[in-house]
Amino acid sequence: MSWWPWLHRNLRADPNVSTSFARNRAVFARSAAPLRPMTVMVDARLRARAVHDPKVQYLLELLADAPVCAHLYGDDGPPRSAPRMIADDTGVEASGGWVSVAPGDRAHRLDIRYVKEGVPTRVEARTDDPSFVLIADGSPLAGYEPTGNALDRVRADAIALLVAKTIRADLFVTDRTLLARPESGFWWTTTVMPPEDALPVVGLYLRQQGRFVYARTPALGQTSTRNDDTVQRPPGWFYWEAASTLLPAAAERRRAVLPATLLQRVEQTLRARDRLLAAESVPRAPETVDDIQGDLDQILLWLMAAFDIAARVAHETLGLTGNSRDAGWQKKDWRKRVGAVVPELASLVRPGSIGHHVLTVIRLMRNSIHGEALSAVGFIVGPRPLETMVGLPDDAREPVGAAMDALGGRAAWGADDPRPHAAFRLHPGEFVEQLVPRAIGLLDELTAGIPVERPDPANQKTGRWSRGRRDRSLLEDRLLWQLGL
Repeated sequence: MSWWPWLHRNLRADPNVSTSFARNRAVFARSAAPLRPMTVMVDARLRARAVHDPKVQYLLELLADAPVCAHLYGDDGPPRSAPRMIADDTGVEASGGWVSVAPGDRAHRLDIRYVKEGVPTRVEARTDDPSFVLIADGSPLAGYEPTGNALDRVRADAIALLVAKTIRADLFVTDRTLLARPESGFWWTTTVMPPEDALPVVGLYLRQQGRFVYARTPALGQTSTRNDDTVQRPPGWFYWEAASTLLPAAAERRRAVLPATLLQRVEQTLRARDRLLAAESVPRAPETVDDIQGDLDQILLWLMAAFDIAARVAHETLGLTGNSRDAGWQKKDWRKRVGAVVPELASLVRPGSIGHHVLTVIRLMRNSIHGEALSAVGFIVGPRPLETMVGLPDDAREPVGAAMDALGGRAAWGADDPRPHAAFRLHPGEFVEQLVPRAIGLLDELTAGIPVERPDPANQKTGRWSRGRRDRSLLEDRLLWQLGL
C-alpha cells in the first residue's frame, strides 16, 4: 500500500544520496507527543469532491485539527471571501488558510504567500530548476488529453508541486494525474498523495499525538455557523469500537466473557500495530530495532490468542465434548468434530485453504515465543537508510514461506530481502500489513459462522444462526478509514 509512511523519504526523514534531512524534521519520532507540526498543502478542488465523498470530507476534518498545519491551494488563487492578514513588521499580506502564488519581481521567480504559525509569510520559488522544467515542459500523460489545454494543465500542476515543496509541505494532497509519482530527487522533500492514502497517514500522526478525532467542525476550507468543535474519543473507546466494527458477530455477543475477551485481543492487536507503524516511520536508529521486534511479538501473541478464544466459543456453542481449552482451529481431530456439526465453519480452515495458510503464518511465528526467537537486525545496503528486518527460526522458514507463496507471494509479505544471498528475513511493517487484515478477516468469517445456539438436526428452527451482515455506520467507516483498514 502506498500510504505507509516509511515508503516516503521525507515522511521518515532518512538521509539519502540526493537530499539530507535533519533528524528533527521527521514527522514521526520515538519521543512522546507532541510531535512537530505536520505541514500539508491541500488541492482546493477536493472541497467540491468532499460534498459527495465522505472519505474526503473526513480527511478535511482531520486536517483542520490543531496539530496539523494545513493550507489550501488553487490554481486560480484564494477566493475573495478568504480572510486577509497583514504582518505588522514586514507588511506582507496573505490569505488565511490558503497559499497564493504570483509572478515574482525577477525572472524565473514566483512569489508565494501563506500564513505560517499565524504570521503572513512571503517566500520565492525558482522556475528555472532543471527538475521543475522537466515536468513543467514535459509531454502530458494520457489523463490530460480528454479536456482542456493539456500543456497548460501540466505546467499548472508542476507549479502546484513547486509551491508545496517551497513551503516545505510534508504532504501535497491532490488527485491530479501528473503528480502521482514525480521521480526526480528535487521533489523528495514533499510526498504527493491522493486523499484516500493521506487519510490514514494523518490519522496515524494524530493518534501518536493522543488525538483520536471522530469529527471536526468546521472542516478545512469550510465554514460553520457554530463555534469550532472537535469530537474526540479516548484511546480505549477508539480501538474497542474499531475491533467491534471489524468483528460484528463477536460484538453482538460481547456481553459474554469469551466474545468480549476476543474483542479485547483484537483491540490490543490494533494498538500494537499502531506502535509498529510509527516505529517503522521514524528516522532509523539501532534502538528502534528492539521496539519493532517487541511490537511484532505482541501482534503475533494477541492474534493467536484471538483465534484460540474463537475456537473456545465454537466448542462451547456447538456443545462439543471435552475441555474447551483444548480447542484449536489448527488441530485436525477437533476441526473434524466441528465439521460434523457445521461443515461450512470447519472448511474455512481446512488444509490448503486461505484460512489454513493464515493460521500457519501466525502459529509458527508466534511459537518462537516458546523457542528460538524472531531475530530483528538493522542493516544498510548501499545508499539506502538503516532498515530493520526480522529473521525467522530455522524450523519455521520453509512452512511459513510456503504459506506466504499461497497468499500472494513472499515479496508482498515483505520477505524480499535486498541483500544478496540473504537468509529468509521479513520487513516487519509490510509483513504486519499483510497479516493483520487477513487475520482479522478470517476471524470475522469464523465468528460469523459460529451459530448462536447449537443446531438441532431434527428441528432446524431451533438452530438459530448469527444475524446477517449489517451496513456500517458512518462512525464505523471513519474508524477503519483512519486505521487504513
